[in-house]
Formats: sequence, structure tokens, C-alpha cells
Amino acid sequence: MTLIIITLKKLSKFGVNFKRSIKLIKLSATMIMYSLTVDDKNISCEYLFGAGWCNGLVRKLATNLNIKIQFMHMREK
Repeated sequence: MTLIIITLKKLSKFGVNFKRSIKLIKLSATMIMYSLTVDDKNISCEYLFGAGWCNGLVRKLATNLNIKIQFMHMREK
């Protein structure tokens, strides 16, 4: 699994929906899926985008789980 880190502004240009100011409580990963507990809801996803960069909670949790982190630079259309 790879965590892809990119800015929210770039994500929105590619049609990705995101939420701001969520409370990420728990993150776990398998070889094919992420499982999150967010605002008391359980969510599963194939791709997880963290936009907090070096101070982001998603990145800190991913580092603790030894998930490979990939920085993505997307060319704007």
C-alpha cells in the first residue's frame, strides 16, 4: 500500500472529493485496503490522500504503521 500526499487544491482539480477538519481516530491498512475511523464512522477505501504534509495526522499514522508514503506532483490541465 502507498499513501499519496498531494495538496487539496490539486486534488479538487482532478475531481477528488474531500472533507476538511475531520477527526481521524484510527487508521489501519492491509495490502489492498485502508480502514479508517473518522468522526465516529468506519470507512474503507482503496486510496487514501493525506493533505497535511509533514504535520498531517494521516502521515503520522501511516508512518507508525510503516506504510510507504509517496509524494505526488500532478501536472495541472
